[in-house]
Amino acid sequence: MLIRFKRGAKEEKTVGQGSGRRKAEKSDSAGQGSGRRKAGKLDSAGQGSGRRKAGKPDSAGQDSGRRESEGQREARVFQAAEFRESSEELSNPGCGWYHVYTFRAQPPADGRPVEEEAWLDESCRAEQLALALIDIGDFRLMPLSREALLHIGRIMEFFHKNRKQLLLRFAYDTEGRGMEREPLTLSMVKRHMEQIGEAIRPYMEDILVMQGIFVGNWGEMHGSKFLDSASMCELIDTLYRITEGRCFLAVRTPAQWRRAAEGTANWRGTAERTVRQQGTAEGTASWRVTTERTVGQQGTAEGAASWQGTVEGTAGQRGAAEGTAGWRRTAERTMGQRGREEGVEGRLALFNDGIFGSPTDMGTYSTASRSEAGETGSWSREEELVWQERYMDSVPGGGEILSGRPLKSYRQAAEELGKMHASYLNSIYHPEQLDYWRNEKAEEPGCWHGLSGYDYIGRHLGYRFFVQNITIKKQQLQITIKNCGFGNLCQEAECFLVSEKEQSSLSCRKLDTDARNWKSGQETMLTAVLSREEDTAGSRLYLLLRRKADGHILRFANEGADEKVPLGEFLKG
Repeated sequence: MLIRFKRGAKEEKTVGQGSGRRKAEKSDSAGQGSGRRKAGKLDSAGQGSGRRKAGKPDSAGQDSGRRESEGQREARVFQAAEFRESSEELSNPGCGWYHVYTFRAQPPADGRPVEEEAWLDESCRAEQLALALIDIGDFRLMPLSREALLHIGRIMEFFHKNRKQLLLRFAYDTEGRGMEREPLTLSMVKRHMEQIGEAIRPYMEDILVMQGIFVGNWGEMHGSKFLDSASMCELIDTLYRITEGRCFLAVRTPAQWRRAAEGTANWRGTAERTVRQQGTAEGTASWRVTTERTVGQQGTAEGAASWQGTVEGTAGQRGAAEGTAGWRRTAERTMGQRGREEGVEGRLALFNDGIFGSPTDMGTYSTASRSEAGETGSWSREEELVWQERYMDSVPGGGEILSGRPLKSYRQAAEELGKMHASYLNSIYHPEQLDYWRNEKAEEPGCWHGLSGYDYIGRHLGYRFFVQNITIKKQQLQITIKNCGFGNLCQEAECFLVSEKEQSSLSCRKLDTDARNWKSGQETMLTAVLSREEDTAGSRLYLLLRRKADGHILRFANEGADEKVPLGEFLKG
């Protein structure tokens, strides 16, 4: 259905919008409307103009006192494009299916190149993401060798050349024997992190998420002696420093995230001073009130450096003060609201390699209620999904699907993956559950009808933006966008209004919006006042979105859209 807006006439109509006839609009500050005007003196160019007082520059940056009246402009009609959702795979960065590629940090004895270790078949090449799992267990008792660090660099270069964005995991164990294969001391783990930081830092733009903190079975943060709150927070802080806060860091469970967030809140300088001053008074009501107030006020002004000293000095002293009701409410509220703000907590995400494997996702959750387990404990599946839906909407999450009993239909899976804000999933594991989805047919109407359940889920991973509607009134453009994906855009992007003339001239201006706030399942309205050049006969309008870091185009889920979405065209009226 076409929407036509006639410009430069006495009336403005919306056809097919159910608005009926509308009365003539009075002329606005830019001289719109065709009412009569008194003749004025000739201006310096010898042309007749209506007598108008000099005005301030209007929204298009022109002096309204020198503009000709709208009634004298050529009449034009805006013909909106047809907006139909597409089920096409968009292949946008930062989301989708991935394969796992496993390496040893110790170079192969036969000297074979990385290309032979990590063969990319055609299905892999179509994926935007890859998970690189690098086994460093050979060095549990010693620093990484120079040869190992060079080999890690070659692995990173391989994925860089193949234009893969990485989910990166270093692990001491790839056989389920974490306790046996991890270092004896925390200091050795930190030493390895510092060394690896030097090797991967040139490739930080290629890393979306670093999963885990090197320890545990398969690097999944279970089955390790370094998972007490103080050790875990110290390792997270070390990772944050070596990556310079330039990628997301993911822990294995929501309970670990909350424990890390609790440690993060205590990094704050004021909280640190308060704790030092109060000494053994920690845990008293006055300490709780002070901490609640200061954590809520400080935001992210102070960095993670002060956190390490605080944790080392106070972790053993907090005792019952940890997790008090007042502090927990404040920490939960502020952590959820800060989202992408500066600091390690704004970069902290989840990865789940037990999705659908059991009612607890193989220990990701528990059977205890929130009230029974406490704020930093592990809760029931239902409560943890509610928590993730609320607090994990600004970071990328995902993992591996397992085949539980009974198997999950694509509709059941889509509902839960939406609550997780899932951005990525393993494309080959577990095959029984994935094949079950492949054999299902989507029942949703429109473009999704008849598509396989597997494709339906894959094409909703992460963000999926769809331009739904456009209106123009008094030079004000309104664009309605819906995020149809499970997740959200987690990296900064720039949105542009593009104007193209019949003579192929092109203009482009950035709109004041942050696409990271175009939330999953919600509609967002963009507004912009059209310039005189954009609002002329022969002008075609488009919307374009690109990632700020590298200019990568982020495609919209509109039929007929390529790098930019057609919005419509001004025709001669």
